[in-house]
This record gives sequence, structure tokens and C-alpha cells, in this order.
Amino acid sequence: MAVVVSLDALQSIPFGLLRLQKRPLKFAGLKLLNIITNILLNLFVFLVLPHLAAEYPAIGEYYEPNNQAYYIFLINLVCTSFVGLFFIPEIRLFRFTFDGKLLKSMLSYSWPLLLLGLAGILNLHADKIIYTWLVPGPQGRVELSIYGAVVKVAAIMAMLMQAFRYAYEPFVFAGSKEKD
Repeated sequence: MAVVVSLDALQSIPFGLLRLQKRPLKFAGLKLLNIITNILLNLFVFLVLPHLAAEYPAIGEYYEPNNQAYYIFLINLVCTSFVGLFFIPEIRLFRFTFDGKLLKSMLSYSWPLLLLGLAGILNLHADKIIYTWLVPGPQGRVELSIYGAVVKVAAIMAMLMQAFRYAYEPFVFAGSKEKD
């Protein structure tokens, strides 16, 4: 999993370069390629491969249906690596240089964001940590799981509301400017 996350983080640099170079077709094409490859491999591994493993014993020796998390991580690694191959021309142009002034500027900007981010994460998850102390035992775990599910639904609803606001506010403000 760490490899997949590292590759994804490293790919953000060439994707940023594509945006800087105003190459939206390659940017969008590679993002779509990653999504399509991921979907197709998931469909193959979880729908087709079990039937092939049942029909052909040679495949059945290597396929473990009870180890689905392994296949998910493997699929993500394959998709990320596959998309990374398309960045070879951009990677070949990269030359590492150290800029201490830029590093200092970046750290002075990012340290407060890091601290605020940690405080925000603590704020989001402290209630779940404290809840097990307030309501001990199996009943507390049941109530905590229900509470966690409700929080997830509320987060999805909040994201949808925010997306709606971002989508309609430009039209509202554009309409008010036309009336002026």
C-alpha cells in the first residue's frame, strides 16, 4: 500500500507539469485511463477470475478468493504503474536541484497548515476515541458503529451540498450582475 501511495504522490508532479504546460488532453486521458484500467481489472479479478479458477485448476492454484484486499492493492499498484509509464518523457527531462530558499519558503507556508490539519483530524476523530471510554463494553461498540455510519452519511451529504453551492453560486452572482 505504501508503494501505491508513494507512486500516486510522485505522479502528482508530472500531472502538475501537464497542467502547467496546458496539456489537458493528456492530463484527462491519463486520469481516465487509470480509472478505466482500475474498473476493468476489478471486474476481471472479482467477476471473471473466480469462474476461470473453478474451470481451470492451474489458475485455481494461484487465485485465492478469500484474499480480496490483496487483489485490490495489487490492482491499484498495476494501474498506477501503468499510468506512470506514460510519464517517461516528462521524467527523463527532470533534473534534481536543491533550492534552500524555496525549501524555507515552502516550510514556512506549510508548517501552520500541517498543525491546523492535525488539529482538524483530531477534532474529527476524538469523539470516536472518547466514546469507547464513555460507553464501555459491547453496547458501546454497537452504538459507536451506528454513530460512525451516521457521520459518514452526514459527510457525504455535506460534500454534495458544498458541490451544489459551488455549482450554482456563479450563476446566481452572474444573474445579479446582469440586473445591475
